[in-house]
Amino acid sequence: MPLTLITLRFGRDYNQPLTPSVLPGSLQKLTFGERFNQILAPGSLPHSIKFLVFGEHFTREFKAGALPTSLYFLRLNRRQEFKNIRVTKGTYSTIILDHMVEADESGGEFKSIKVSNISSRHCLCIVQHEAFSPAANQVLVLKPEGFELLKDDRCTLTVFERCSNGDYKQIVGNVNLQQGSRFKIIQYQLIHGGDKVYGATVTRQQASSPESPRPQGFNTVHINNQRYYVVKKYTESDPSSSTPVNTSGQTYLLMKDDDTKVLILCREINYSNTSSKRYKRIMSEIKVMDCLKGQGEFVDFYTYYDNKDTQTIQILEEYCDGGSLQDKIDQIERLNRREDIPHYIKEGEIWTYLTTMLNMLRIMEQNGIAHRDIKPSNLYIKGDLGIKLGGFGLATIVTRKI
Repeated sequence: MPLTLITLRFGRDYNQPLTPSVLPGSLQKLTFGERFNQILAPGSLPHSIKFLVFGEHFTREFKAGALPTSLYFLRLNRRQEFKNIRVTKGTYSTIILDHMVEADESGGEFKSIKVSNISSRHCLCIVQHEAFSPAANQVLVLKPEGFELLKDDRCTLTVFERCSNGDYKQIVGNVNLQQGSRFKIIQYQLIHGGDKVYGATVTRQQASSPESPRPQGFNTVHINNQRYYVVKKYTESDPSSSTPVNTSGQTYLLMKDDDTKVLILCREINYSNTSSKRYKRIMSEIKVMDCLKGQGEFVDFYTYYDNKDTQTIQILEEYCDGGSLQDKIDQIERLNRREDIPHYIKEGEIWTYLTTMLNMLRIMEQNGIAHRDIKPSNLYIKGDLGIKLGGFGLATIVTRKI
């Protein structure tokens, strides 16, 4: 690049990382294209830059020292502009990510309800339909393109975000929408310089907080003196593939009634018509899961409750939204039968799965556990967090004799 270059604009599809000293020290105005979304390392931008513009897809955090002290104007997207910025090495830290939602009445422009997610967060959306049971509730992964609800005049939306530890926490609760409305999840970015906030504004917004009202319309259950909301009841004919098969009872998706609002899977097993051997097998499964509790390679176990009156056991465990590895394989096979373009699991992903499985075997061997039923339908996918081993119905703790 010319050493006297003052203005530089990258193309729409440019999305390559910048290394220090690549851009000339004379540069004053830099504009990135729509698809640029790379982390800016300290020193990658010259200290001469005064105007910096990013495209719609940029969602990265700025680390300390990434922005030049000469910066005066920053645009993160079309709606967020920050002027008169004063960046210092000591006080400037990072961009804080915050959740906002925006509900827009369209005035009858379309008959459906449109739900979309333009944040970079992995979100789930629970759709409650009026006058229906929990079995009719929908659990949908909220992707950027969103979805439209066509059949209902009215519904209630509750949105969960996947946290860094893998749990789902409620960020938006009980938004009532009618036909002709739009609902968006927006990730707003606020710049912190010392104690001063250079803010961003929106039109209509509804921010969630721990003090938000409790969910309405959900049935409730109490397990070990803790109240849970019944978000979804799964049936045998349910098209959802994100829950393990429970042939001995019911399976529910619960939301914990506390500030965390995390999603939890509940398997309710009825042992009234089973033998004592079957009951011991259920308790053995719980013992094995508790032994592996907290290990990231396994579906996490939370608690259980044995109701002697109704002869049912409720097992509360981690919720994995990606379904099983077998579901993924079946989906790829269906796509390959229907489309000419070949679909497959990438080699790097397969190696990641194999490495994780070897680590599973190592941990179980250290704890004296034999799973005895490792197969794709018992390997569950949780977003981009990899696979987790579940299905401990046949597992046992091996007693070694010396």
